[in-house]
Amino acid sequence: MVLVSLSHWSSTQLIGSCLFRTVNGIVGLTWNHPGPQSAQVAASFAGPAGKGMYEYIQLYDTKENAESELSDAPSSSSVPTVLPLPEAYTTRAKQDEFCSALFSPAYLYNLSRNRTSFCDPNGSTSMLECFSTRIINNRLDTLCIASNVAFHRRKRKFYMDCAHDPENPFYKIFPEYMMWTGLQYIFKEHIGLKDPERLQKSREKRASGAKKFGVVARREGAGSPHGSAANTWHNLVELMSYYMTLDVLSMSASPHAEDKGAAYYNPEVDKANTQVIVVDGHKKGPYFDLWDFFSDPTRNPTLKLSEDPKVDAEAEEQEGLEFFDRVVLPLPGASNPFWEGTWTAHHCSQSDLGRVFSERVLTHYNATTTDLASLDEKAMDLSALPPKWPKKVSEPLQVLIVKRDTTRRIDDLEGKLAALKKLYPSVVFNVRDLSDYTFAEQVRMVHSHQVLVGVHGAAMTHLFFLPGRPKAPSSTVVEILPHKLGHRGYRNLALMMGHRYISVHADNDMEGKDFHGLDLEVENSKYVDAVGTAIKASFHRGLQEMDIETVKTA
Repeated sequence: MVLVSLSHWSSTQLIGSCLFRTVNGIVGLTWNHPGPQSAQVAASFAGPAGKGMYEYIQLYDTKENAESELSDAPSSSSVPTVLPLPEAYTTRAKQDEFCSALFSPAYLYNLSRNRTSFCDPNGSTSMLECFSTRIINNRLDTLCIASNVAFHRRKRKFYMDCAHDPENPFYKIFPEYMMWTGLQYIFKEHIGLKDPERLQKSREKRASGAKKFGVVARREGAGSPHGSAANTWHNLVELMSYYMTLDVLSMSASPHAEDKGAAYYNPEVDKANTQVIVVDGHKKGPYFDLWDFFSDPTRNPTLKLSEDPKVDAEAEEQEGLEFFDRVVLPLPGASNPFWEGTWTAHHCSQSDLGRVFSERVLTHYNATTTDLASLDEKAMDLSALPPKWPKKVSEPLQVLIVKRDTTRRIDDLEGKLAALKKLYPSVVFNVRDLSDYTFAEQVRMVHSHQVLVGVHGAAMTHLFFLPGRPKAPSSTVVEILPHKLGHRGYRNLALMMGHRYISVHADNDMEGKDFHGLDLEVENSKYVDAVGTAIKASFHRGLQEMDIETVKTA
């Protein structure tokens, strides 16, 4: 144990920090700091009494309103060698096979290790490598990267010189996914596999310089071939699949002679020359800008091809054929492992895949956690000044209640809210209709709350963006489900993101009707109890402190 006493000090005087090494036991030390305002530091140490000394190693001085200065550096021989931490501090508990295969980087590794080439090298100047995995039986989820590709904007089509069997095209092995998505649709409608003439014409116009990357995006469209890509769950998990596609390519070595052994895709190098080309006929939707995450929109903005060729008739004359060194065909959204467990609860309690996606979206929208001050991050160094203790957080607990104005409305929400405010006067309740805000505003809004309350539906996908580990304490999710609905998707997602999850079912029977168009009747006491449980579970979140006894009784 170390007892240190300081005398003749003020907050404006010189202060110092010493690091000493024991030689023969432990003894007392007196340090007289030179200068007009000298200060004395006396230290007493528990240890063998009356014997030994400390050898001076290093001294840091901090002057008023100035940075730390280091006095004469010690000789290298006097600096102790620090060995790595014990393994127990750096080893993470392994997930079981199920959770690891679906929700950890093992999913990316499995894709990277299973690749196939489809163009006959004897009759092709283009190449096509595909990466596949099976997370469920009888389905081969696949992403591909093509080399040497021509693009015709008005025709909304890509052209390759890929020798294959036209009577039995290889792309028939790729599944068809919901809402007319997946590689089979892309190959059928948007890629001409054997057109060496067009490819050669585009190659002649190729500008010298860095490789140019294209990404073919065919999005889900809210249940119709030409709808609006505006479903938070569907369209965010397909973006997540796109991001993971480039992750796989960044960890997979290319076989091409010009860059053999290097990654297929290097975000730091290739981002400036990457362009996403959206080939579906849907409206842009609220998440369109997220397709720019791996590209530079100021140089190569995401290209939304028009469904009507007449609109782009001029483009053919102006641009003609365009050459791409590489074209990426991403994993379809419906192949995303986060679709698994939609109707079945599972036990997985963490996901690096989900965490990374959340952080990427938060980074894209410059959303930051402000409810918890963190300790200064410093290397573990005894010669450094002690870390500053975080200041007490004065902000109240923030509860976001997502309101719906057309369908799945909660009966007497005003009465329920009044009861909650009476029970929890120190809590801030914000009732918001998310459709009134841009998606960027929605993300920032959710990230500034600690409790999210919502009716079952795609809006619950926003729990991706609640503050959570490792940067902030866990948040809490309350989901109000239609009567007897056995959906488990948001329950599973909340737990994998490290949040607490509370559910309650509505009282009114759906009587066989589609719940999407029904309003929900929930007994006031049941609703208040569910939200109150979430609030009480958050009383000691981060630096917030409140005893459960302080809650008012109704």
